[in-house]
Amino acid sequence: MEELPTTTGAPVSTKKAFTLRHNILERIECEGICPRGRWQFLGKECALWLMWLATVVLASIAVAVSLFVVFYRTYALYEATHDSFFSFMLEVVPYLWLMVFAVAGALSLYHLRHTRRGYRYSLPYIVGGSVVLALLGGVGLHIIGMGFVFDRSLGQYVPSWYASQAMHEKEFWQQPEEGRLVAELRGEPLPALVAIVEDAEGKEWRVALGELFVKDIETLRTGKPVRLLGKQHEGEHETRFHACGVLPWMYDDYHTLADMRATREEAVARLREHRDRQRAEAKLTFDAATAGVRYLPAPKALCGDIMAVKRLSPRVGE
Repeated sequence: MEELPTTTGAPVSTKKAFTLRHNILERIECEGICPRGRWQFLGKECALWLMWLATVVLASIAVAVSLFVVFYRTYALYEATHDSFFSFMLEVVPYLWLMVFAVAGALSLYHLRHTRRGYRYSLPYIVGGSVVLALLGGVGLHIIGMGFVFDRSLGQYVPSWYASQAMHEKEFWQQPEEGRLVAELRGEPLPALVAIVEDAEGKEWRVALGELFVKDIETLRTGKPVRLLGKQHEGEHETRFHACGVLPWMYDDYHTLADMRATREEAVARLREHRDRQRAEAKLTFDAATAGVRYLPAPKALCGDIMAVKRLSPRVGE
């Protein structure tokens, strides 16, 4: 290396300058440091911003799917599958997507912090800004139905690691021993108010329709997948099912919250009617016995005894 000129008699500031220059040149030579072009710094900066944007988009998707799950499940007929709304929501909360949102938020913080001016922003500013953008993006995606699309698409293309809401719903309702079936009508109902249906596992059932309302039978006759609520016959008639309610299958297509709310309200109203019928029959029997009047009761109805009816919350004043 070229020797530095002597600095005898030079000012102290000049000596320090020469020493600093010497140290820098020595370090560059020892560590083999090479200068980098401006384009490399610009490329790194752009990559960091793109990674930050990608994490915000991922967080927005997580928000959209979570909103889809929460709002759809709010109007589910939880009385048919769970003891309470609280236990139902504990099981259907999208824990996976909440975790995705948290991880995406942490990654967005990391990438923004490492941009050229990222150190200037305070932690609350970065976190708050990223969260607000993700929430706004998620709400927007949910409004246009993308939460449903992402959930259904993942369930169709990667079912081995992601269970869509349609898959969860099928698990809840394909439980014949608990009085629930996912099925489709095969042919027309027979004159004796009996229908042949095929469930989600390909098994055929003879379904008694005698206690169904007109709306229930109309829904069954559409030929589309439906959810049957009722009671399985025991013993030798294990492939027979007594239907008490028919609900449309709501997870093959996107439905508005108004549609979900209307479906739930109609189903609850019909279940309450089953309960009112049972109570009215019990009252007539009791009044007749009290008055000493002979009363021939109607054939025993089964729908007033199913768990979904018993779990209904009482009306105001009941």
